[in-house]
Amino acid sequence: MKMAFEQTRNSLCLKRGIGAVITDNGQVIASGYNGTPEKVASCISLNSCYKDHAKECEVVDCRTPFQAILRVCVKCGRPIEQKRVAELEKNLDLCRGLHGEEKAILQIAKKGGASLKDTILYTTTFPCLLCAKKIIEVGISEVWYVEPYPFTEAYRILEDAGVRLKKFEGVKSSQVLDRLYPRRT
Repeated sequence: MKMAFEQTRNSLCLKRGIGAVITDNGQVIASGYNGTPEKVASCISLNSCYKDHAKECEVVDCRTPFQAILRVCVKCGRPIEQKRVAELEKNLDLCRGLHGEEKAILQIAKKGGASLKDTILYTTTFPCLLCAKKIIEVGISEVWYVEPYPFTEAYRILEDAGVRLKKFEGVKSSQVLDRLYPRRT
């Protein structure tokens, strides 16, 4: 789990660092962190979350970022549907980044596609539904996580597939890492 936390230091996301490590018989075979694919500008390099661009006023000449609490665009006065803002907050597809679990799985594919059957995934945050489906498909048998995830369908699908879920309760190294190696910005 310490290695998964160390991966968060490489995160290219402005909102949250996620790290993941896959092991086979106690040996680390892949690791990943959330961030954009190679050759795609990261949000850190752009100094702006790509997902936030989807939360701009739809008026072409305006494009002012939403201030959802006001329910109208502060520049042009166009009403902002609260339902739209709520959907945008949940929509992971608007993000250009890959999740830490995805990057770890793809790292294996890039190296020739060794089997992940009966391997163990350690991740700093419980996998989302998109990652849960990938975990099941590649045959990962156990997932250790620190932070929970707010949507229950990811838990349900992993449990239905027989993936063992373990909440990590040990010493969390994130505070230590934050002091020793501040996150790059």
